[in-house]
Amino acid sequence: MKISANREALAKVVNKLSSVVEDCYGIYGGEKKKKLGAARSTLSYLKLEALHNQGVFVCAANKYVFCRHLVNDCRVDREGACLLSPEKISVVLAESTYERIEIESEESTEVRLVTDAAEFKDMTHDVYKFPTPKLDNGEFTCTVAAKDLLRQIGLTKFAAARGGQVKSAEYRFHATAGIEFTVGQKTLKLTATNGSHAATAEASAKLEGALPKAPHVLAAQTLDVMCRQAGDGDIAFSPTGGMSHFFTDSWRVVGPLVEGKFPSDKAFWPEKTAGKASTTAGPLRLALSQAAVFGSGSLHRLTLNFTNGNKLIISACEVAGRSRVELPIEVKKEFAADYDARCLLGSVEALAPDDVVTILYGDKENQKRLVLSADGYRYVIVALADKDADKKGAA
Repeated sequence: MKISANREALAKVVNKLSSVVEDCYGIYGGEKKKKLGAARSTLSYLKLEALHNQGVFVCAANKYVFCRHLVNDCRVDREGACLLSPEKISVVLAESTYERIEIESEESTEVRLVTDAAEFKDMTHDVYKFPTPKLDNGEFTCTVAAKDLLRQIGLTKFAAARGGQVKSAEYRFHATAGIEFTVGQKTLKLTATNGSHAATAEASAKLEGALPKAPHVLAAQTLDVMCRQAGDGDIAFSPTGGMSHFFTDSWRVVGPLVEGKFPSDKAFWPEKTAGKASTTAGPLRLALSQAAVFGSGSLHRLTLNFTNGNKLIISACEVAGRSRVELPIEVKKEFAADYDARCLLGSVEALAPDDVVTILYGDKENQKRLVLSADGYRYVIVALADKDADKKGAA
């Protein structure tokens, strides 16, 4: 393989994909990192591909995700591939001031980098051992604007289950540890839940091919890597063979689909609520943040009290101190309940300050569920158990 690459363009891609390699270390961690053997020797490298008709690509992989990114402004003199150490190539690219860098490898054993200042040589591993999935698309492709998809993920990901909330050693592959993608003819809906709260976000999308019969659940690791690559324009989603594919003209991210399915929507949303109020996201987020200063223990309990005085009182009362914040809001029915402060803050974190938020409260199932909704977004949370009831149960 022999190429001539624009140094700044190559450095930009290498910096983006180095985090994927770092995730490889983070997943194993501790002493296991020292015992990876052959698996570590390939996953700790970046793969450089050169194809006459397609260009130059940098690939990175960890235990869960594969990413392939096109490098702009490259010339391919000889096709081939090699593995590069992300640490060493980053240093070479950072120290050079030359506009272009020459990279050449022979038989996948040694790679040579030539810049204006010096020539560097490095040993590489067998490029054929680098894990590379099939890059074919599935039966359908759903295309959505990048800004809309990133907003959807920001509005829902916080509601997905964490390790301690899923009774499974492999919680990364538990259905509720991911985000459910439901593709329609003209829409894409994302849903996340941990059982006590749920969030959905919907955006316009374009479907090509057959309408999928069932939703797909995607792992958080895949979405994290995809979000790092995303820029302007559109992003296409096309699952196939148990793998999810996100791609544009310049990059592709591939990760495993999560087995299992989410509860139906009826399990989340109350059929009828007693009260309704509305405000904007900015003041609501500020009021929640100020009141959450004295959140209770691991639950960070906040009391929401909708009063007839047309205001919402958000408060916390603990041994360490008390907080009370009043938010002017039109209230049609009195209501009070305790909720997890972290969940409430997460529900409005990704909303724009001027987004209008509608609050529904007091469902007939007596779970005191609270529903927040904005443009294309809905969130529901179940009230925490009463403190006095907890004390009686403990006794």
